[in-house]
Amino acid sequence: MGLDGVELVMALEEAFGVELKDDEVVHTTTPRMVGDVIFSKLQSTDRKVCQSQRSFYLLRKAVMRRFGLQRSFVTPDMPFRNLIPRSKEKELWADLKQSVAARSWPTLVRPPWLPRTIAACALAVFSVTFLVLWNVVPIGAANAAMIGASLMIGVCIFAEKKTQRFKTRIPSNYQRLRDLIPFAVTSDQVRWTRDQVSALVKQVVLEQLEIPEAKYQEDAHFVNDFGLD
Repeated sequence: MGLDGVELVMALEEAFGVELKDDEVVHTTTPRMVGDVIFSKLQSTDRKVCQSQRSFYLLRKAVMRRFGLQRSFVTPDMPFRNLIPRSKEKELWADLKQSVAARSWPTLVRPPWLPRTIAACALAVFSVTFLVLWNVVPIGAANAAMIGASLMIGVCIFAEKKTQRFKTRIPSNYQRLRDLIPFAVTSDQVRWTRDQVSALVKQVVLEQLEIPEAKYQEDAHFVNDFGLD
């Protein structure tokens, strides 16, 4: 297999998130045959492994494009958080979700200091209310505590609504790329129909071999018709 052929195989692996071994592609002489091999891999019995692998490939592709990284540098254990400045977390988080096309994605959270501040304020409201009602207005400790708790809950609900715009931080439990695989699995790009496989094979072949679309046919020969080395 020549250099063009190797690059085509690598591009197909990247696009579909599968590994194409030499003995699997050496006799695939047309795009249709390549599509059959790829589709059979995507429909393998170990579907969970296949989907997880495909999800990682989607994440890796998105990270490579967004941050200009080499393929070998992007691994499941890569601490992607180190790549994202705090001031850009909201923007880049949305970009990453869009690139992966995930239907489910971790929600941004408030900075750590903000929930602590809200909790401290709510506790202060409870304490002041309880002490005032218990000492100044003799209504009993139970009633004072009930009113104080109601006001404390009200403060928390109010603060929750008013601080939505401060949700700009990526949750701390998402540190490495593998942490995002369960969300990338929800992407429509993880599951394939045969027609979708054919469409992407066509796109990759056209891009890699730089041939006009009018010349493309699924049963065309890579070497004889497309001039593949």
